[in-house]
Amino acid sequence: MERTVAASHTSSLDLEIALKLYDRLNGLSSPWFAASRMKLPCIAFQLPPLSSYRTRSGRVFRADTLAFGTVQIQTKQDLSRMNSLYLIHPWLDTLLDCGDMQGDTYTGDDVAPPSSPNTDDEEISDEEIDDDSSSLPEPESPSHLARARMVPVDMETRARRLVARLRQPFGALLVRLASTGRRVEDYKRVAADSLITVQIQEDFSLADILDNVRTLDVL
Repeated sequence: MERTVAASHTSSLDLEIALKLYDRLNGLSSPWFAASRMKLPCIAFQLPPLSSYRTRSGRVFRADTLAFGTVQIQTKQDLSRMNSLYLIHPWLDTLLDCGDMQGDTYTGDDVAPPSSPNTDDEEISDEEIDDDSSSLPEPESPSHLARARMVPVDMETRARRLVARLRQPFGALLVRLASTGRRVEDYKRVAADSLITVQIQEDFSLADILDNVRTLDVL
């Protein structure tokens, strides 16, 4: 990750758009349920019309996209009859690295406590165990050691890390626009039996990603 972020300093990264994208994603709420629907913040990419072919293992649907190149989906559902299909990136916490962030800091490399000498092949009497147990020091908490290595992270670095994570492969969900008669658009997950792994193309615009950030109502 550090090498990727360092390389972005010499690339044609649009830092202004990257910062806007970070702010936009960071300002979204976590997924929540309302009126029997899940409100799902995500990045949604609409797919063009699909073509299909058969293989020995089943039917495969294919789409040529600007964001991911050629996408192939093997599923039992007939996707050729569905319009308004979207591949979505729902892992926003991962993109923002919320698991490693604590306020305005992040932890450095984990510090492992020193390992004990290997005494598996030595016989120790009960008396020796009793004598030594009182003199053993309490183990130091790994979390305490990690906190000592916290360093500040500025917004530019966070934005560059976000872009680096966007370029990594991720498991996408496929949804379609569902006709429910409501003014608000509803979506329904399809091809749930298929594992869809895609990767955003290097030359795909961050501005286009920013335009595709939305919150979907998923049935």
